[in-house]
Amino acid sequence: MGDKTLIGFLRAGLIDVGGNDAKLALLEEAVVDLADILTSTPSKVLPFALVAFDPNAPANDPVIKEVADTVEARWATYVNTFSTTPVALFRGLLLAALVRAATDEDRIGVAFVASARNVLPRMEVGAEGPIWADAVRDIEQKVDKRAEAEWATPASIQASTVTYEPPETIKVTAGDAEFDMAKLTKEILAATGPQNGAGQATGGNPHWPNSQPHWAQEFATRLAGVIIATVETSGRASAPSIDLSAPLQHLYRTVVIQVDGMLKAVSDATTGLQRRTNLIWWKEALFSPSARISYRELPPSCAAALMAYDLHCQVPLFSPASVSAFLHESVLRLPSLNGQARFPISRLLQEARDAGDLAPLRAAAAESAAMRLGRGPVLAFLGEQPSRTAPDETEFRARTGVSAATELTIPQWATWLFREMQAIRASREAADRKRRGRKTK
Repeated sequence: MGDKTLIGFLRAGLIDVGGNDAKLALLEEAVVDLADILTSTPSKVLPFALVAFDPNAPANDPVIKEVADTVEARWATYVNTFSTTPVALFRGLLLAALVRAATDEDRIGVAFVASARNVLPRMEVGAEGPIWADAVRDIEQKVDKRAEAEWATPASIQASTVTYEPPETIKVTAGDAEFDMAKLTKEILAATGPQNGAGQATGGNPHWPNSQPHWAQEFATRLAGVIIATVETSGRASAPSIDLSAPLQHLYRTVVIQVDGMLKAVSDATTGLQRRTNLIWWKEALFSPSARISYRELPPSCAAALMAYDLHCQVPLFSPASVSAFLHESVLRLPSLNGQARFPISRLLQEARDAGDLAPLRAAAAESAAMRLGRGPVLAFLGEQPSRTAPDETEFRARTGVSAATELTIPQWATWLFREMQAIRASREAADRKRRGRKTK
């Protein structure tokens, strides 16, 4: 995919290697090297992308210098081929590297697409337009497919099959019953009458058989007692003890695993629905969970910036492209908002820097978007100390790649900040994932 991007630049006449396939091969190797840099250091995705977008990127930008070093490592005499720093060639290499890295890591794709949706429409890319459109569309489709899957609510939930192995059959072997025949005979004899054959008192039935019905009643009661006592005594002596704790523990664990699996399946299946429900509630309430204030109480530009931050906190990294459109429509519900009015981005930034209620947003910006050498997001200015002088046009252009005079509507300002926050999160999560991968090796 990266090779196709580089070929696209060549066919459009945007870079020229004099028809030399060997030189083209060296450039393709440089693309692989740059993609490896992005994969190992995802924090460079934003500065790489912001330079790649810009046809007027300065030759002294740190990213341009890094690309030059990478190319020189593969093609030591490249400087003899070009009269000046080949910025257009380097931008083509950067785009090819970004596409290649995004193909392997979706988080890099999210950062790239979010930045492209903000900045590219403000760049005069000319003949590069179709190449950029194809690259952004392909990567966006890839990451959006994953986001749609994570947000989907299935029509039904498939329960997993119970994996229960019944324990082995418990075999019970009773011992031989033992009876005391002499005792049993004596007690039965006592049940039959008051005396035995020797004329001795039995201490049992006081009636003789000719004394019906008294004898029959007494005989039946006494004989039943003798039989029951004999059977119970012999049973207790011969019955073995049975330990059911092991099979019951096994059954318990199986049930717990199955129930946990079902609960997870239900939770996963309803996560997307819960997210959508929460977002609708948030949109209707127009209440900031971070600042604990109604958006209606803030100036529209500040409310829009805070809404971008609050939405960013509510959604995961992989979110459908329609989430940005949802934010745009939510901002349009603010009272006293002229959705068509356009303002310089420098003015919108300054209002966000001055608003006391935007402290949560500025704190997040200070933590996640600290300004580094080279280009970075507009959000980085929000994280700077309030006492710092607002950037002028030269500084703004050098650090963000766009003019401070770039005009945005207030809903566009909100989506701009939201995309930057998502892009920064994507870079950080890609870096975290890379570190975890190293630890597991």
